[in-house]
Amino acid sequence: LCVGASLAAALRMGWADAAVFGCMVRGCELEEEGAAGMSEQDLSKCKAQFEDMVASQESLRLTEQAQNEVEGFLGEMRGCWGRKHGEKMNKAETQSLVEEAEKWLEEEEERTAEQHLHFLASLKQRFNAANAEFFAAIAEEEAAKMKQMAADAEERKREEAATRGDEDHDTRKLKFADRFRMAENNKKEGNELFKDGNILHAADRYAKALTHAAKMPPDLSPDQKAALAQLKGTVHLNLAQCFFKLGKFNKCIDNCSDSLANNPDVPATIVRRGLAYEKLKDFDKGKADAAAALALNPEHPQAAALLTRCEQMLLRRLGNEKNMCQ
Repeated sequence: LCVGASLAAALRMGWADAAVFGCMVRGCELEEEGAAGMSEQDLSKCKAQFEDMVASQESLRLTEQAQNEVEGFLGEMRGCWGRKHGEKMNKAETQSLVEEAEKWLEEEEERTAEQHLHFLASLKQRFNAANAEFFAAIAEEEAAKMKQMAADAEERKREEAATRGDEDHDTRKLKFADRFRMAENNKKEGNELFKDGNILHAADRYAKALTHAAKMPPDLSPDQKAALAQLKGTVHLNLAQCFFKLGKFNKCIDNCSDSLANNPDVPATIVRRGLAYEKLKDFDKGKADAAAALALNPEHPQAAALLTRCEQMLLRRLGNEKNMCQ
């Protein structure tokens, strides 16, 4: 029925369509003819031979796949010596297992897929047992990574809470003096937490202070508006310092800008923003902020140092660009 290309066609088309093909199977005493000329006995005989060929091909495929798995694990065993914690491996025993596996694969004996998989399972078991200290070190490292990932996720949650504040159910319509006092108290609590090094908790208190500041009643007097602007400017600057400590420089910049919107022309705020730009390697903006702060206070030491560093980095960058163009 199916030899050469006809076998592939039969595999694609299925037995019934392949019979119409009129192909011949070696061993079948049939002349080339259509399916209509074949007896039921001849069709059954050819179909059985065809199915045997398909089964044989599948067996060869599974055996080759299993052999590849053994060879792949052999490569893993060889590569473990160069991995981290490789010094904890039992090199003598591992080398012995590698040589055993190489010899097993080189033997000309025909083996089934099941035999390959059985040998692989045994090899893995003995390899793991011989290098228990190595795998324990890897497991310990992975556990530490997972713990750190969980801690990082928790820190991100706390940071997000500090940025937006906890879910706010306070819809009370309080007088200006009451809201202002609550905002001031949160700011003071934040200052104490910041001094003690509790940066995230400090940021949370500052965020709550800003939440109270956003709930002031309308129609404030000029003095109340000025006091509120002063408070918001200070709290935003404090929150910017928290984010700078946390390495969240873009959020630091945003809060510095919000602070300046309420309290303009404050050199300390401008310098803080410039320092954040420097951390982000935006030396043009860092230089601009340093120059702006020095225009307000020519004796500001941090601004002068920031200006010098940014100018040096811009000159270095320019020099590198010239070298690349040569």
